[in-house]
Amino acid sequence: MQVNSECYPIYSDAAKLDECWKNASQSLGIDPAGIEECAYGSEGISMLKDDEQLTSKNRVTGSPTLIINDVRYSGARSPEAFKQAICDAFISPPASCAVNLSSTQPSASGQC
Repeated sequence: MQVNSECYPIYSDAAKLDECWKNASQSLGIDPAGIEECAYGSEGISMLKDDEQLTSKNRVTGSPTLIINDVRYSGARSPEAFKQAICDAFISPPASCAVNLSSTQPSASGQC
């Protein structure tokens, strides 16, 4: 079960959404209490504030936004293209950069 595919359709019902993501995490062997402790505790609030500052600093308006070494990536949106852009930023790329990923770009989905 993926949270996006299973839980997104019920995002407007907070109780069902809460139950859905907890079931999804449990099915993956992840304790939802640990997620809640982090998300609602001081660590989660601090991470959210840090993310908000980075978002503002980098003028991020969409997802995904990839910034590598303070440079906004604007190439193709496939797993292989993202990987290649990241690997190109290394002086000595790790061995995992030799792995070929999908070059298929996903189609846009969702709604506003």
